[in-house]
Amino acid sequence: MSRTFPLVLPALLVCAVSVAQPRATPPAAPAAAAPTAPPAKPPVKLVDHVQLAAQGQPVELHPFGGGAFGLFEVDKPVEVELRTKFTLRWVDVRPRSAAIKPIIDADHGAVRFTMKKAVPLTVEFNGDIRRVVHLFAYTPEKDAPKPGTPGVRAFGPGVHEAGIIELEDGETLYLAPGAWVKGAVRAYGKKNVTIRGRGVLDAEGLERWNAAKQASAPPAPPPDAGAGPGRRRRGSRNVIYLEKTENARVEGITLFNAPSWTFLI
Repeated sequence: MSRTFPLVLPALLVCAVSVAQPRATPPAAPAAAAPTAPPAKPPVKLVDHVQLAAQGQPVELHPFGGGAFGLFEVDKPVEVELRTKFTLRWVDVRPRSAAIKPIIDADHGAVRFTMKKAVPLTVEFNGDIRRVVHLFAYTPEKDAPKPGTPGVRAFGPGVHEAGIIELEDGETLYLAPGAWVKGAVRAYGKKNVTIRGRGVLDAEGLERWNAAKQASAPPAPPPDAGAGPGRRRRGSRNVIYLEKTENARVEGITLFNAPSWTFLI
């Protein structure tokens, strides 16, 4: 909270005194100030100008550097609508092999098309590839693990601060639809590990988690082969790191905010 304090100045007594002075040369006019550029406008996020709906239900858009992405379930043909605050002149839905035909509304403020099955799509507006919307549709799960199942670490809908997740032999990491897990996964020399679900694994805080783990854990992980002074610790730059891991299975999840290679196996 900002506060305003009164500024008190002592009274000044000004006396006019007439003193003879030699005639002075008038000062030179000050140099004109160099023109300054107007302050740069903050970048506009695409999510502030686009709304996504699937079968009439709003779908949250998650921003990233090149636009935004949304996730939703598709188990039958779904009408997708993207409403914009800017004028739509034309719209491209990729890949072309999906044979999606977008229809722009008469007011040029929305586009609609039908998605017959769950396929990843990219929507481009007015040929601008710098701001696109990725649609990550997924099919319903039929055998999702139940809460409390032995050997399963499950995250339900909502945001979770997980940090570094170390998987052990025979363990399953499950991210339910709607789960947003802030973390990264590692396994070294393990067997029969599974990472699955329909949620998001977000590694935005990877550097911070690495620092915290390094400060608290006693022995460091084994060094990389041929490691030198400049080599990083195992998995320190990956969202998922599975080295020398046998029978590993990863399916259905979305990986986000990878500082380097997304998935090393």
